[in-house]
Amino acid sequence: GIHFDAQDMRNMGGLRSRMPLVFISFLLCAAALAGLPLFSGFLSKDAILSGAMAWAGSHGGSGFHFGWFIPIVGFLTALLTAFYISRAAILTFFGDFRLLKKFPGQSELISQLRQRPRVAGIPVLILAVLSGGIFFSVNPLYSGSSWLLEGIRAGTGNIVATSSLVFSNIISHGSENFHLVTAILSALISIAGIGAGFLIIGRKKFLVRYHLTSLPGNFVGGLSYNNWYLDLIYEKIFVRPFTRIAFANAWFDRVIIDKLVDLVGIIGVISGHIIGWFDKTFIDGLVNGFASMAGRAGNIARSIQSGKIQSYYVWTVTALILIILWWLI
Repeated sequence: GIHFDAQDMRNMGGLRSRMPLVFISFLLCAAALAGLPLFSGFLSKDAILSGAMAWAGSHGGSGFHFGWFIPIVGFLTALLTAFYISRAAILTFFGDFRLLKKFPGQSELISQLRQRPRVAGIPVLILAVLSGGIFFSVNPLYSGSSWLLEGIRAGTGNIVATSSLVFSNIISHGSENFHLVTAILSALISIAGIGAGFLIIGRKKFLVRYHLTSLPGNFVGGLSYNNWYLDLIYEKIFVRPFTRIAFANAWFDRVIIDKLVDLVGIIGVISGHIIGWFDKTFIDGLVNGFASMAGRAGNIARSIQSGKIQSYYVWTVTALILIILWWLI
């Protein structure tokens, strides 16, 4: 059989024609993640960058100071986010299906590509549509009119409400022109990141030969390719230890607990047989013995009361003899 990583984008490409619903949903969510205007991601990014700019402007006085490092990192993050999400969209949905170039002659791989049933696809599409900014703000270009932010501000007596109030006060220190410049700069940076993705990644030569791309050989490339080794760290720190604990618990339950329960059951069965034998032999025997003695005593008494006068004479003489013997002794 053919073995490959189904999540490796080097094995993808051209999936927009095979999975149109997934393609549309991905584009809508990617636009929101990139922070394009009219999408929910723009509102959240606009609020964060405006707050960072206002904070930097209200701290440290005039001129450039270390506080401006915060919004600069924010804008750089917005640029990289737009770049990598456009890269993911291009490598996944555009160009040719590169897995066929990696495994030539395996045309049946295309026939295995299919979308999920509508019962799974429709909720995904609904969630993708809800990434539009109009669903969170009357003005999809301004986060200040967001019902979500207003709802957070409406809370009282909790950390979320307090932090929201401080955040809104920070924004309020900036002028409308200051906020407008931040919003325009944010949108331009997102567009620049997407444009860079298409210019660098979207080249036909790049897409055709991307399946031949080898793994990065340097430390920085390996760090990025392996997701900062977070999966490996998570595997070693959490997954493996807890898996071993789970196996140890299973062994203890199977070998110790189950055996102890079985032993208690065996002891219970043996004790039941012993108690049953004792009850049948001694308890029931004692009761039956008393009943037998009572029956024999009744038979003797009944034989005495036979109604024959000769028997009465015999018993009377016998009793008289016994009384005389007892008196003599």
